[in-house]
Amino acid sequence: MTAQLSLPFNRATRERDLALERIERVTSETFRERAAAHIVATLRRRGASSGEVLVMECKAAWIVPTDDRHFGQPFQALSRRGLIRCVGYCNRSRGHRTSGGRLWELVSPAR
Repeated sequence: MTAQLSLPFNRATRERDLALERIERVTSETFRERAAAHIVATLRRRGASSGEVLVMECKAAWIVPTDDRHFGQPFQALSRRGLIRCVGYCNRSRGHRTSGGRLWELVSPAR
């Protein structure tokens, strides 16, 4: 005779599985690639911009993760590949004007 699992355990398991699915969707190659491509296109169009502006531009283009912290992945990947670089710091618009915002620009190719 097998014991039936309790309802709280089943609910917790279901919530865990849904959370894992969301994480997979957010960290998928598709999100990172789309966000990175849009960041590069926005920097090409606007010039140096704060990370917050670039994130808001992505969101306006429906490139939206479940958590804004996931935008760190495309910025980090672009920076490590030498496609963008931090050129300064600014006050954050969404952080009650606190310091810590970064200004990003495209790295011009060597000629």
